[in-house]
Amino acid sequence: MIRLYFQLKQKDEDLLRLVFPPGFRIFFLIIVIAILAGLGSYLSEGNNSIPVGPLVVLFICILSGLYDESWYFNRKTGIIERRFGLLFIFRRTVINFKDLEKVEIREITKGSLQTKALDKKKLWEINYTILSLVTKSGEISDIEMVNSRLKKKLQEKAKRIADFCSVPLGKAVGY
Repeated sequence: MIRLYFQLKQKDEDLLRLVFPPGFRIFFLIIVIAILAGLGSYLSEGNNSIPVGPLVVLFICILSGLYDESWYFNRKTGIIERRFGLLFIFRRTVINFKDLEKVEIREITKGSLQTKALDKKKLWEINYTILSLVTKSGEISDIEMVNSRLKKKLQEKAKRIADFCSVPLGKAVGY
């Protein structure tokens, strides 16, 4: 399984970004090159038709490599922007800094109705930590969810985002 976590990058003092690491696109680029090399070899042997299977995998890898999900925290414009879709064709949602109440960390146990301590959970239950933005109207926008073993890294991201946005960092109760 590929584990894909956001990287926090600060372009300048007024722009903080959460983006996929460059290795994400490089991974799919390598697969596309390997498929194209295989198809080139297949066609150079005198075959006139291109098999459909590799073309489908090629198309899926190209779309996967173009997938983008990113968050932009822009103090200059006072806007938090989430982009979701392909690199050039994406859906955009916006939250104003003035509407942001807090950055929140919460924990859940997948496979259970309540959060459980690591030593009390059953074999099939998995603890996750979620980084979210909470607006003054109570709307929650989940940014990232990681296995609770990576909780410290997610808390560091949350602290940097909260400090950048000048809002408190909270912990959800009752999840």
